[in-house]
Amino acid sequence: MNIIIAGTDTTGVTLTYLVWCVLSHPEVQKKLEEEVAALVEDFTENDLMHLPWLNGVIEETLRLYGAAPSSLPRVVPKGGAIFSEVLIPEGFTVGTQAWTLHRDPTIWQAPTV
Repeated sequence: MNIIIAGTDTTGVTLTYLVWCVLSHPEVQKKLEEEVAALVEDFTENDLMHLPWLNGVIEETLRLYGAAPSSLPRVVPKGGAIFSEVLIPEGFTVGTQAWTLHRDPTIWQAPTV
């Protein structure tokens, strides 16, 4: 029950951003509507996997507006790890900052679009 309830907020927030982003870009909305309208009536999950606009919209929404913006803590494994020539001892808790990473212009061509 906790998992179902916990997922409602993150799913609702993500879908709100997805709709807002699509409606903010009429050219994307048009292509997305055309792609989805071309599906056969009895489409399957496999058919959805081959829709580039639908999948791109979903992936970009998750990249830009992930519903869990806090760090993603992980414990360094036994033996430690080297990151950027720095030894991080085993047992340390480290985390990433997804918001910054997902908007890094050295990684993404148009990081905020």
